Amino acid sequence: MPSISSQEIQALLAAQLPEEDAGWLCGLDFELQGGRLGLGFAHAHFAAWFMAQKRAVFEAALARAFPDLLPDYGPLCHSWTKDEASQAKAEAQAPLAARDNLMPPDLRQKQESSPKNAPDSAPENALADFFCNSSNDLPLAAARELVLGRGASLTLFLGAGGVGKSWLLRCLASAWLKLCAQNYPDQNYSGKNQPDELGGKGRDPLSASGMEALEAAGIRLIHGGEIQAAQVQDFNPGRFWKSHWALLLDNLERLDPKAQEELLGLISCLDSPDGHSFRRIVLALGADGQKNLDPALLTRLSGALSLEILPPDLDVRLRYLEAQSAGLGLGRDQLLILARQGDNFHALNGLLQKLRSWSKVHSQPLGDSELERLMRMGSLARPLSCREILASVARGFALAPEEILGQSRSPELVLARQMAMYLCRRRLALSYPELGRAFGGRDHSTVIHAVRKIGKLRLTDKVVHKMLTELETTHR
Repeated sequence: MPSISSQEIQALLAAQLPEEDAGWLCGLDFELQGGRLGLGFAHAHFAAWFMAQKRAVFEAALARAFPDLLPDYGPLCHSWTKDEASQAKAEAQAPLAARDNLMPPDLRQKQESSPKNAPDSAPENALADFFCNSSNDLPLAAARELVLGRGASLTLFLGAGGVGKSWLLRCLASAWLKLCAQNYPDQNYSGKNQPDELGGKGRDPLSASGMEALEAAGIRLIHGGEIQAAQVQDFNPGRFWKSHWALLLDNLERLDPKAQEELLGLISCLDSPDGHSFRRIVLALGADGQKNLDPALLTRLSGALSLEILPPDLDVRLRYLEAQSAGLGLGRDQLLILARQGDNFHALNGLLQKLRSWSKVHSQPLGDSELERLMRMGSLARPLSCREILASVARGFALAPEEILGQSRSPELVLARQMAMYLCRRRLALSYPELGRAFGGRDHSTVIHAVRKIGKLRLTDKVVHKMLTELETTHR
């Protein structure tokens, strides 16, 4: 056979495939060696994906384009160690049927298992341990899809501080790592490096050894503020994608300009038709963080799957406190007091730290009066009151608070009254009877109706959603 370049071989093979299914050929290197065609792979993750998903398709295309050539896998893996190359070649020589249990890097084997039918121990179901309320079911569903390999290649989680963005990223990383450990039992993803149960009982889903195992599995989890100048080069696309297939970046707004440039390059590689469709980038951005981002990066992020994580409601805050307060001997009424005091996970952790410090120097149970004193001690912010929320809503509608508390049934006053009730319920976690008394002695059923109505309007009415978001931001 006359001399032919790798690019020409790729073009001839691509002609044998549907146009929409030929992009992965760009991830291969070719070299003619007598009557055999040598294949090279950029890294082991792509090789594993190829062997599980595309080997049969490739060999059929090769037989049509070059009937006299046989494939030879593994000789051009220059970036691999000797052990990696030997193992890849041995696996390549195995029959296809013997490789059915190999998990491709994008975890596509898990697509056959619906989350509804998967066992409770399945990694995608472990995300249920993330402290999520019904308002955040969409971000949690998106995270589950990512675990199953069906999610968007670029996902952006938005939200204020303390709503659980970091926790969700760590749960996602841990779920991926657990899948790698299950599907690559011969790799060093388990044993001493096995992560803790994914968020179970409020524990951090990743131990220190789990963080080490993430890197071994090709997953990078990092905080934007931790990337020093010397580390920016690690995010060069050519270098990063050779050793990783997933990036989870928390606090995106903390990235310096140079690191943002490299991130833009990493994101651009998601779009290139090079066969690396299994790559994933998941970002978390804080409230008002967009002002710190480069305009070019902002433009690129507009095409991401963007989902807002809303502050935890009363039920979530109670569940979180129950999980985190073991050993403090707190009753449910005391936990409820704490849940009403802190409206995000950061605030709740601060309160728990005070109580743990107190319990170390006192042997007697913590009384309600002492609990309230501790909550006031050293507080960085004065507790929010129902009167303040009512005043903010009144200003937003150009009304007097007394009008909202009155008996008028005009549409504008009713909407303002219902929005104020909704916000008080979300931010202060007051009971429905307590809210009824605060709003002019109204029946608790009236408050229930108002909270449910505004909750639905928030999802369907853009004006209501915008007003509520602005009012919530005022009291953060």
